[in-house]
Amino acid sequence: MKKNRSLLFVSILILSVLLSCILLSCSNRDRFLEEFERAMNESQTQEQLLAALLELDKRYPKKLRTKIHIAAIYFAMDKPDLAELFLARGVEAARTSRERDEKYFFYANYADFLFNIGDLSRSLEMGLLALENDDSDPAGISLLIAQILMNERRNTEALFYFKRAWETNIDIFTEEDLIAFFYLLSLSQDAEENVFYMISVLDELRLRNPNIRGYGFKQAEILRQAGAHVASLIAIFSEIEFLRTYTHSNNMEVLRGLDILSEENRESLLSVKIIEGYKSFIREEWSIAEAIFAEITPEVPIVFYNYLRLASMLQLGLGTEELFTKFLLLGRYYSELQGYYYNFWNGIKRSPVEFDTGFIESVLRNCILISPYSDYARLSRIELGRLFNVPQGERIVLIDEVFYYVNSVINGASPDILEPVALMLEMDNNIFIDDAMMLLREAVIERRIGAWFENRAQRGNEIFRARISALMP
Repeated sequence: MKKNRSLLFVSILILSVLLSCILLSCSNRDRFLEEFERAMNESQTQEQLLAALLELDKRYPKKLRTKIHIAAIYFAMDKPDLAELFLARGVEAARTSRERDEKYFFYANYADFLFNIGDLSRSLEMGLLALENDDSDPAGISLLIAQILMNERRNTEALFYFKRAWETNIDIFTEEDLIAFFYLLSLSQDAEENVFYMISVLDELRLRNPNIRGYGFKQAEILRQAGAHVASLIAIFSEIEFLRTYTHSNNMEVLRGLDILSEENRESLLSVKIIEGYKSFIREEWSIAEAIFAEITPEVPIVFYNYLRLASMLQLGLGTEELFTKFLLLGRYYSELQGYYYNFWNGIKRSPVEFDTGFIESVLRNCILISPYSDYARLSRIELGRLFNVPQGERIVLIDEVFYYVNSVINGASPDILEPVALMLEMDNNIFIDDAMMLLREAVIERRIGAWFENRAQRGNEIFRARISALMP
């Protein structure tokens, strides 16, 4: 079983925030809180903080928060025996304490400590005590409990706590946790009930491994076996959408593939219809796509369906603050999908909702950088030009791209890859040229880069030659 998790320190950070909130309302009444806060704020080093907390613990032996912080410091100093000594002293104080929030964090931290030193039975005991005091489980101790139960082959119980942790905070799951959760879901006899969780876990794995393909096809297989044929097709669409971003697939080839898929599903009118909706999405026939997506609801909730619906609505100019907020939240799963940003900035452009220029710029930049040579990137450069009043926006090269080209030449690539930068330098002055010039002042010191720009200046316009002359040392 994997150990040495960081929950202990996460819990302490959460506890510190909690205690600060308590302090604001109680500082005039509670001397301990004042002294505790002073120790936390005024200590310059770990050693000073430890000394201050040890002194505080002597004067207030029933206070749990000092013991938690002292134990964390000793644990960080690789002194687990001393850490456990202070945690053990806190058990009796926790039993008599009336502060349930503080008791939750004490037991949660103790459970995590015991997990890390391999005392799993006592760790389980402390974890369950934590949940007795706060079943909302802000530190996610349910995940630790699930791991212990799975290690003991108590799979049904483990699955219950995995689900609790999932509903509390997905971010605390490591990739190993996600795989373990998926494994238990696949073993469960309540397979149909667990389909939604399995699909969600695969979405999370794809989020963390954007360069690995096939998660959508795996989702489709699970959904098809569960009889959710429309949802299964939508999962396939999600995989196709990522392939469109990273393989520069030709839309006509994709549409031909969808025609074959439609023929294979011709006996199901709903399946054929949802395929037609996605084909309209690819063709940017937004009214048709949105109407079909609005009419058909997948049998199992699937995030990509929400993406298709909201993107189509944005493209139709139906964006409201609420709709944009929902679409922004989808960025958790689709921040590596170029179409996400393309649909986002088009939605902004067509909506009466006002956005900060800096935010719009960031959306356009992300759309370009994910796949710089795609048609989406070309259109995003043009829109970026409009945003900053730069004619011929398609010739804009972002500073990130300039750095990439320069670094590639330094590492042995042909200097000819700098041609897009040269074309931009022939334009009238703009902020993108200013950024590039700052980087190029250092880059031209490299012999191959400097020589290439000098040679390129011979066939450049007057503006370009002047810029290259200014760059040369």
